[in-house]
Amino acid sequence: MRLAAMALLLLAGCAWHQRPLARRPEGPAPIAVEGAGKGFLGIEAEANESESLEDLQFFPGARVLAVVPNSPAEKAGILGGDVVLSVDGARVDSPGALRAIEVAAEPGRTLRIQVQRGTEILGASLAVEARFGAVDLPVVARVEEEKAGIRVRDRAVEEGGRRGIAVEVVSFTGKSPLEQAGLAPGDLLLSLDERALGSAAELIARLREECEPGARVTIEAARAGKRFSVDARLRGGERVLRRLRLPPLFSYDHDPRGARTRWWIGDFFVFSLFRWDRRGLETEVRILSLFGWTSGEGLLGEEGK
Repeated sequence: MRLAAMALLLLAGCAWHQRPLARRPEGPAPIAVEGAGKGFLGIEAEANESESLEDLQFFPGARVLAVVPNSPAEKAGILGGDVVLSVDGARVDSPGALRAIEVAAEPGRTLRIQVQRGTEILGASLAVEARFGAVDLPVVARVEEEKAGIRVRDRAVEEGGRRGIAVEVVSFTGKSPLEQAGLAPGDLLLSLDERALGSAAELIARLREECEPGARVTIEAARAGKRFSVDARLRGGERVLRRLRLPPLFSYDHDPRGARTRWWIGDFFVFSLFRWDRRGLETEVRILSLFGWTSGEGLLGEEGK
């Protein structure tokens, strides 16, 4: 009897510490809206953050920096300083989310926009216009390399006739634990540890601020109209060379949180013989501080950081 009781306690302890298997959520999955990238609203926005650098906080919405003259936004009465909260029911929590909605908007369509002005919540209708010159509007990607090794962007989606914002996987960096767990470029990320994601900036911020290195996370995603979830263990615990200097002969700096690596040879304050600087996918090379070139495409890290 005593041995049987001990066995039951051991099994109970194992069950208590065992992580549940990845679940397969039920119900319809959101589908990315394939916009032509020709929609134009005329709003230049920034993160809705507090003005105090000592106590920096981020609030819902995207703050309007400027409104293009004679644009749909100006005709609808949108003003600089307004905070865009939603467009056609899709929550807007970052400039990237607003840009994704603009990319997916078809010229001629009427969108309902909700903004906050002071203490008032206002609503207006915007008639989407065609972007001048029919130039595609790029969507900026965001990168987190230290723990997840992932590049993401905001993407307009549609589910059950309603539009919203999801986080689209652009690519991975190195041996990403999320790629090894089964995610792929083009997947739409819907939630992190059972909390819905409102923007790519939110995902990056939560990975950096809430998730410890080496922690296990569950991500709910959608692919080809079907929901699924994956479990992954984030990077962590490895020793990373961040700085090596032998002035003025050689210097090396690596900041995984900011996705930046740079090194230079012969740094003599006024000029350097050779400098190599990588930020995200953008690489800058300079020789004798006089000649240089840039390759790749710029990526943003976390909004407001």
